[in-house]
Amino acid sequence: MNVEATDATEKPVSLAPRTYGVLLALFLAVAAWVRWQYAREISLFVDEFTTMWAAKRILELGVPRMPSGVLYTRGILASYVEAAFLAYRYDPLVARIPSILFALATIVTVYHVGRRQFGARVGLVAAALMVLAPEEIVWGARARFYMQLQLFVLLTAWVTYASVRAQDPRRRARLHVWFVVLFVLALFSQEETILLYPALVAAIVAWRGVRFFRHPDAVLAHVGAWIAMGVRYLIEKVGQPGYFETIQARRPYVGLIFDIRGAWEEYGPFFYEPARLVLTLFVLVALVMALREARRAWRFDSWRTCLLDGCAALRTIATSYQATLYYLWLFGAVFVVILLFVGQTWREMRYIFMIVPFWFLPAAAGIVWTWDRFVRSPRLREQGALGLAIVAMALFVPDAVRTLRQQVEGYDLALAYIAEHRQPGDAVLTPQPPACAAVFGPCDYYAIQKDYEEYVIRRDGVWVDRWTGAPLLNTVEQLEEVIRTHPHTYFLVDGYRLATRYEPAFVRMVVEQMDVVFMDRGIAVLRADGWRDVPPRPVVHTYEPPVNFKNEVGLRRVELTGDHVMPGETLNAMLAWTALGKVWDEYNVFFHLEAPDGSLLAQDDAPPVDGVMPTWLFHIGEQPEYPDEHTLAIPADAPTGRYRLQTGLYLLDTLERLPILNAEGEPVGDAWTVDYIWVGERPPLPPVALNAAFEGGLVLVAQNERPARLTPGSEIAITLAWRADAPLARDYTFFVQLLNADGVLVAQNDRQPEGGFYPTTAWDVGEVVQDTYRLTIPADAPPGTYRLIAGAYWWQTGERLRLPDGSDAVLLGTVEVVAP
Repeated sequence: MNVEATDATEKPVSLAPRTYGVLLALFLAVAAWVRWQYAREISLFVDEFTTMWAAKRILELGVPRMPSGVLYTRGILASYVEAAFLAYRYDPLVARIPSILFALATIVTVYHVGRRQFGARVGLVAAALMVLAPEEIVWGARARFYMQLQLFVLLTAWVTYASVRAQDPRRRARLHVWFVVLFVLALFSQEETILLYPALVAAIVAWRGVRFFRHPDAVLAHVGAWIAMGVRYLIEKVGQPGYFETIQARRPYVGLIFDIRGAWEEYGPFFYEPARLVLTLFVLVALVMALREARRAWRFDSWRTCLLDGCAALRTIATSYQATLYYLWLFGAVFVVILLFVGQTWREMRYIFMIVPFWFLPAAAGIVWTWDRFVRSPRLREQGALGLAIVAMALFVPDAVRTLRQQVEGYDLALAYIAEHRQPGDAVLTPQPPACAAVFGPCDYYAIQKDYEEYVIRRDGVWVDRWTGAPLLNTVEQLEEVIRTHPHTYFLVDGYRLATRYEPAFVRMVVEQMDVVFMDRGIAVLRADGWRDVPPRPVVHTYEPPVNFKNEVGLRRVELTGDHVMPGETLNAMLAWTALGKVWDEYNVFFHLEAPDGSLLAQDDAPPVDGVMPTWLFHIGEQPEYPDEHTLAIPADAPTGRYRLQTGLYLLDTLERLPILNAEGEPVGDAWTVDYIWVGERPPLPPVALNAAFEGGLVLVAQNERPARLTPGSEIAITLAWRADAPLARDYTFFVQLLNADGVLVAQNDRQPEGGFYPTTAWDVGEVVQDTYRLTIPADAPPGTYRLIAGAYWWQTGERLRLPDGSDAVLLGTVEVVAP
């Protein structure tokens, strides 16, 4: 394939071609090393397992036919390329080698395209940009089809442009043959290539008009392209029955989306992140210069002439300006289609990866042309270009370093753990069955409850995973049956899917029945060792609206095994969290049992589900609540008494607690009191019955026995037993008073229950609460008979609770004060 062009904006190079070759070789060495490091150190992206599984099926059957009977049609060509390498050794690192080789070939191709259509300097700078760009590193080292797609798309665009400019019919015919070959290779690398075709046709019309298609070789080439697209569609329809229709119905590939703002949030960083912004500015420089030249050359041809024969201005300006407009047109046309018509769930940077070289080439041209504008010496221009290439590569050094340090979900590590520990008869379930299949054969179950419809197909009356044939497990009843009937059940899952792809009841069973046995790089392996009985949690506290932690996380419910526990036992709780807004950070949950003096009797601090489901994965609307189990081990020597059970959230790095907000958004603390727990044996009821019922449901049940005679200066202890026969709406203060014969107050003790530790609003209905009040007889108290009374009042107003007879105190008895 010989595509030649001269750059009318650039003088012949004064540096030896060997110099450019040495620099290109240096860039290739850097690119190879970086991609090899990524391939060795970074875990497999989850889709890479699917590619490996398809390649494995090709090695076994000759075609990527899955156990479910369907064909794996994504990246068909890439699957065969992978199979060729994995035939040597079935290993993830080997599976990544083809992408590395395609990445190096793409860098060389970018250089040659730039050299022929812009000049050697532009080609070198464009190649330098490809070396460390993060997306080029990632997809240039992953076992997927995107790198291969980018190479063939670039070559397709190149030969299309060359065929449009070719004057020799023989050469044009050869280029059209190459067009068909390369377009087919790109199309069967990934069907996204179809988005490029309309842009290519529009470019042909703009340069040469519709009459260009009168040439037999052009007609045959594009008929061949249409046939290829038709064949690709038939393969999809026959090989994947119902797949496209299901996806299109649930989360459309394409449609009249027009969500520009949402699309820009995903793709905008490609243009305005620091290094990218520099390139965007130079792209604008190149575009302005090319448009200026086109305007100078513009002739007022009629639109009919442009349509039939193409726009003469585009053919007469310098090659480099033509190439600038051509590649930016391809980039812009494809990007606008993606921006406006591609479904929301398919908006990812990898879907514009195939057109990245169309952006880098004009960017490199803008860099070189800007340099030329300020440097007049031809030699300095040439020598400076070498430095420009190095600077261009250095633009992405910080991003490249981050890319090499940024791990992905470690499914490979988790699968290695399962492969090492599972025994015959064990069950393995996961929302990513191709990962299992690629490592040790299909998993036993495809476990998922949401957004799975396009990935299943009905076989023999059972829904199974399309890629592995694993039966679908999507109910709590199915999960229970699997756990009960297998000695060990492994659940391989990542935090994102656990937080978004399952109903709360399913997650709850996972939390209650399984333990985390492995967790690394965002992937957890949970294991159930047969069925275990879950302790009943009869004490339930429901909060509506949820307890508000910083407008991010809400506590919806807490279930407890009880509010009375003995030393040496455990207190188990199930918390239900929910998202109130965007959760920005990863928070730990604290679950504390606190004594009246503030000391901790027991605690359980952990991220939700032992870290499998970090709080930043909580999403509004995707999951009504997130179950979170905590267990407190009560020390065997725990002192008898009442303890406060509190929970809340805090930042892992600073230990700063999240504030609790009231309805007005004002902070009201940082720990939520769930309940009060009695530890140890409850004290016996005082022997003297009273059963005095106050309004609102408060009852004074009983009191202790006391000495009948006291001397001045002595102390008397009054133990009272209270009970709430209905929920108490206010925090009441209790009083015990000693009155003389004239009703004058001699001594008193006013206090909230247990010194304010256990407010009446927290009392359970039917619960008996005992408290002791101590009074000191004044040293100058005269002998005589004194009355003891007790009652309750609301401290904010002093208003006392009334008894049925209208009185506001209960007579506890009398005390005889005698001379010492």
